[in-house]
Amino acid sequence: MNLDPANLDSLHETLVREPTAWWSSASASYCALGFLLLIIICFVVKGALHWQQNRSRREALAHYARLEKALQDPANRAAALAELAEIFKQVALTTFPRAKATTLPGSASVQFRDPNCPAGRLTHGLGERVATYQEQKAQRKQKEAGND
Repeated sequence: MNLDPANLDSLHETLVREPTAWWSSASASYCALGFLLLIIICFVVKGALHWQQNRSRREALAHYARLEKALQDPANRAAALAELAEIFKQVALTTFPRAKATTLPGSASVQFRDPNCPAGRLTHGLGERVATYQEQKAQRKQKEAGND
């Protein structure tokens, strides 16, 4: 036997394997990827629905931020309180069942919304002023209706 490394008779052919596939041919991997995709789609849809449901709250907070200056000014306070009452009613209609949100007048509506407001800010703050304004407005309407 000739052990000379330079001898070409001692060379053998190199066996090359087929390249490894990037994608598995097993059906279980297809099922697992489909399930993972389904879970991702569910989370995306749930997040989009949550975002859409909170749209009215975000709009109300933006509207309130625009009204804050008017609430500080005594000349514009009555109009700002009227707008704020409308904002409260719109948020109540989108958050709570219509039967509960529309039937409560004045301070009863504030007390109804108070448990959902942090630190009771509605009962002891701006909400009470809005409720007082709404009650005064309702009394004025009754007087006007009685005078007619």
